[in-house]
Amino acid sequence: MLTMFKRKWFWITVIVLIINIAGLSKIISVLESKQGYKSSQSISTSIGKKIRQLIWPVKKVTQDVAKKLNLQEDFKVKYIKPSMSDLTPSIYIRLSHSIDLDKIKGYIEVSPKVISHAEKSYSGITLYGKFLPGESYTVEILKGMPSTRGVLLKETLKKEVVIPDYEATFNFKVPGIYMSLQGSKILPVEATNVDKLKVKVHKVYANNIVYLLNNITSYNFPDDLGVDLFEKEITTKCERNKPREVLL
Repeated sequence: MLTMFKRKWFWITVIVLIINIAGLSKIISVLESKQGYKSSQSISTSIGKKIRQLIWPVKKVTQDVAKKLNLQEDFKVKYIKPSMSDLTPSIYIRLSHSIDLDKIKGYIEVSPKVISHAEKSYSGITLYGKFLPGESYTVEILKGMPSTRGVLLKETLKKEVVIPDYEATFNFKVPGIYMSLQGSKILPVEATNVDKLKVKVHKVYANNIVYLLNNITSYNFPDDLGVDLFEKEITTKCERNKPREVLL
């Protein structure tokens, strides 16, 4: 029924456009015969005004029709896509209409079942939970799920997705920037999906220590305040998607 409605308005728009174009041809003929004394530039300006006057009603009708059709558009699931941000897995569901989270409870099922929650995202929903990287899950959007326009999902959609691997990351497991010389002098590093770590030790001269402490940031570490003492590449022996502690 909606397709027939769209076709009807399409042909109405085409017919109106043809009629206006025919009228435009007559106007051009009159301009050429009765205003031959005008310059080509003057005629062009006059024709431009007539074109705008003729096209505006057609454009307005087309916009109104498109707006009405959009309000009656079927509620659809456009696609379902898994993603991984650092160590946070999620499943994004793109929808054609906006939704109310309180009114769609029970309409989205994930198997195998995991503890998850939904959040509204741009043009859809994002599911967060204890999804395991590399594992496949079946997402099912049930028929009858409502949109904020009052339109219901006509068909149940089922799709299998695979959660991506964790991104390659590593970080120090202990806080702070000082290490006592009286201790073991060992730094634990947690690595995930990293095959090798490049370790570099730089000695800072005593007269540069105050400058270093005043200028060090999370994104910048001055490396010209002393001399390089040691550099080595270490194999982490990490298993896929399993964090591993590496001692430096």
